[in-house]
Amino acid sequence: MFQSSSFQKYALYALGEILLVMIGILLALQVNNWNEKQKDIRAEREYLNGILEDLNTDLDFINKLTPKYEKMGKAWMEFDSLCLVGATSEKLTYNALMKIINSPKTFFAKPGIYKSLISEGNIGIIRNRELRNQIQSIYEIDYLRLEKMGDRVDRASDMVIWELREFRINLQDKETNIPLLPYRAEVAEIPDITKAYVYILIDVKRNVEKCVESLKAEIKE
Repeated sequence: MFQSSSFQKYALYALGEILLVMIGILLALQVNNWNEKQKDIRAEREYLNGILEDLNTDLDFINKLTPKYEKMGKAWMEFDSLCLVGATSEKLTYNALMKIINSPKTFFAKPGIYKSLISEGNIGIIRNRELRNQIQSIYEIDYLRLEKMGDRVDRASDMVIWELREFRINLQDKETNIPLLPYRAEVAEIPDITKAYVYILIDVKRNVEKCVESLKAEIKE
């Protein structure tokens, strides 16, 4: 009887020890999970702040480029008209021509934080799925559209500008009158390309602004 009672006490004591160990392990796991979650939240916040800063920089760039290319589109239309006038032997000096068509640089994004997010496989750290999709759409769709059209604008305008510069260099005279009719075919599509580029700039600007507002709201939470 005494031995049975001692065994029961020992068993209860052992069971209590096991329960305490299990509870300790569970608490440790919960604390570890909480710490990991907090770590992910801090990392997410850092990524979101970085992307917000990059997008604001991109937005400033777009805002500066848009009016320049609106003006440039009108300039190319004027140049196109001058090419047609060239058929009646009207000419324009090189310097005056360069003031009309010398294009500003096209848009290039600042994707550093986003590229880091993707390369490190951390895109899933952004918990808000809608926001995550917004960000990916900006970098993977909108900016690629801008880049593609910007390349077309650059190639078309650079080709004409280069040929005109070669014309001037060959004649070694900055004020040489240049017959424009030979450039008509090369210039004809540039006003439409520039107009399309402005349209995409405005459309992408709208999407970036929405994403910026979503980022600000998420960071405040």
